[in-house]
Amino acid sequence: MSHLIWNYEDLVEITKSDDKEVRYWAVDRLVRHFPAECCDAIAEFLLDEHDETPLTVARHLGEHGTSSHHTLLLRGFRVLRGLTPGYCLQALARLGYKDIPMLAAEALKGGEMTDSTMALIVEALSELNTPEAGEVLRDYLDRRVELLVEPAALRGALLATPTEEIQQLVSQMMVAVRWRGAHRSTDVFRTLMDGLGVDDACWCFRTGPSGHIELRKTIKAVESGYDCDIFAVMGEPTIQRIAAKLRAGNRAEVIRAIAEWIGHAAGELPGDADPAFGERIAAIVAALSEEGLLEDAARYGQAFQEALLGFYFSVAFAVARGFDARAALRRARGDLDRLLELATVECAHLVGELPAAVALVCREDEAAARRAQEWCLRMLEAHGPFFPKVMALEILGELRAVHFIPEVVEYLGDENSYVYGAAERALGKMGEAIVMPAIQSIEGGDLEPDAAHSLLVLLCDLGTHGAYEAVMRHFDWFMDAVGPGTTAEWISLFGVEETIDPLRDWLEEDPVMVGQGLLLVGAIHNVTIPEEDEILQAIEDERARQANQPDRPDPLSDPDPDGGSYVM
Repeated sequence: MSHLIWNYEDLVEITKSDDKEVRYWAVDRLVRHFPAECCDAIAEFLLDEHDETPLTVARHLGEHGTSSHHTLLLRGFRVLRGLTPGYCLQALARLGYKDIPMLAAEALKGGEMTDSTMALIVEALSELNTPEAGEVLRDYLDRRVELLVEPAALRGALLATPTEEIQQLVSQMMVAVRWRGAHRSTDVFRTLMDGLGVDDACWCFRTGPSGHIELRKTIKAVESGYDCDIFAVMGEPTIQRIAAKLRAGNRAEVIRAIAEWIGHAAGELPGDADPAFGERIAAIVAALSEEGLLEDAARYGQAFQEALLGFYFSVAFAVARGFDARAALRRARGDLDRLLELATVECAHLVGELPAAVALVCREDEAAARRAQEWCLRMLEAHGPFFPKVMALEILGELRAVHFIPEVVEYLGDENSYVYGAAERALGKMGEAIVMPAIQSIEGGDLEPDAAHSLLVLLCDLGTHGAYEAVMRHFDWFMDAVGPGTTAEWISLFGVEETIDPLRDWLEEDPVMVGQGLLLVGAIHNVTIPEEDEILQAIEDERARQANQPDRPDPLSDPDPDGGSYVM
């Protein structure tokens, strides 16, 4: 196993640089490679002039800091701008600072923080779960109701709101959507689904030539994607009624019909579902189905109506499945067989916690680890749904199953973003062991361009001598496969002086990106880059070009700018 290129003491010394980009690089590397040890060394950079360094420090102290950092975080909360004060408050809350409600009230009264920052404060208050924090949170929602279009604020409000008060929260949320624009509705309804533990099923929607949803084809797609039987649960009369209203084109009537079925079915979920699961669903659906709200929806525009309809159908399909992921995972913890059985169930809400639960069971139990790894290999070799493959890759990463690295590398080139994303995360947890399989894959000559990019990122982030040698040995290959700009950006992360000359050879191909990488490495080592003036001019020209570009449509205003959105 090779060692890190930069040791702790050298990185701490580099944080004293006069160059803010170099300081950011050193802080980033300390956070990556020495997360537990570096807190005291990086804490002072909470007040750094760089745009990103304070944010990085605040978030890291929230995860690894101690009460000794309270004073600095408190100062950051009061004097900094942007998102950083919100992360400072979250860090203070997680590190046991006792006056969080008072600080939050001060921020509300001051009124100087951005909506995104105040949304983080709302979320921090909800996590405290104390009467004092709850009172301040309600004051936030009463006085700054527009915050509810921010995912963090809505998450926090949902967490803090009992079921009997859901109707008021939904009413406030709709006021926020009206004030801040219906283009925020996609995020709003996705956050609602996440809060309920409901999968967003919009990817299964099927439309006809006119753009209208074809209900039966959509249900078949859901049944195929989630391995369930929607037709049998919803029943032919219900499906016919909803399909007829879809054809008639009256959105309010469609939603009322779906809501009526959900309200009835949510009270008859299987006994293994948590009662609160059905109750919360019924409460939110009822609140969104009120007469006045549905009539107002017609004035919000197509993007809002599509998001609302997508929410209703996703909830209806979740109720028809009768699957409460959180309750199922709670019951399965500690039992490997039940966890692996649960890992075959298509549900996005299991990906975050189930692999770690498997790893916990397998810790110090070699027989259990072998069984889990064998299950993962079977899932990767099997034909069928992609979701078990995602879970298999995530579990292999949590188990640090380094002897399966070649199999995991193959999935970096998968067309499904869920699959190759899981492969990247798994390899990222396996450390230096990925270097040799990565070299073998590169020299095998059959890597997809996307897989090449993933390997470049993984190797450069490792920051070891072995990873550096692997990348520089295949320097020209990465330049051709990934592109000069992206390759230079990631190679500069090594911070190695010997990369300067090879990067200069590619400067003409991308003066901005390659140039930025060169300037960073040069600044780390106090080496003058001969082309510095030309690079700085190219960067300035690129900024001017971007500033002069006409505004592009907000992607949230059109769920599918390529033309695949659905209408009623």
